[in-house]
Amino acid sequence: MRKLYSILFLFLCVTYAIGQNTGPKVKLKWSYKMSAFGKSYLVGAEDNGGAYNLYICGEPMFVDMSDEIGILVEYKDIAKFTNFLRNVRNKYSQWNRVAKEHDVKNFYKELAFKYTGCAFYRSKGQYYKVTNVQLDTWFYVDINGHTKIKMTTTKYVADGRRSGGRFKIVFSSIGEIDNLIKIVSQSGGKLEEKRKQQAAESSDPIDALFQ
Repeated sequence: MRKLYSILFLFLCVTYAIGQNTGPKVKLKWSYKMSAFGKSYLVGAEDNGGAYNLYICGEPMFVDMSDEIGILVEYKDIAKFTNFLRNVRNKYSQWNRVAKEHDVKNFYKELAFKYTGCAFYRSKGQYYKVTNVQLDTWFYVDINGHTKIKMTTTKYVADGRRSGGRFKIVFSSIGEIDNLIKIVSQSGGKLEEKRKQQAAESSDPIDALFQ
């Protein structure tokens, strides 16, 4: 009887594992430019059966506290984050035009748009997820009249036990923020294409003839 229970338990474990397997993970990477720092930053996506997360790296404000840090946009928040970026982009376009028309210099003002969601950081090879992180946005005109949008965390990205510090994302042109909006808004479609490609590559070509 004990042997029978052991076999039944093993069968249930295998059945559960098969039910949890939603197919191979699909991973993609993009990059977006922040000319304020003279380099590009990674945007990574990982899809496991339709739902996916986006990892958008920012510029660390304390380099000794984390190796990578940025925004973690969960699948359910993709539309919310895209709309946030579009609102910031439209206000940037408006205020940039006003600043040019009136020859504004050395000016700093906070935008009304804020985003609250998740963030991530990597320290010593380990990734950590942090919830309820707020991004504030600022419009800045330097002494030469060049405009920027800065998105930053005002509080430390911490999970109660450790901290990854803070980070910022700075756009120096409409084109830079448009590029990130394009990546975020098209990420779902790109992952779907990749998923179909992987499925086609792993399928039996003979079996595919008999549909």
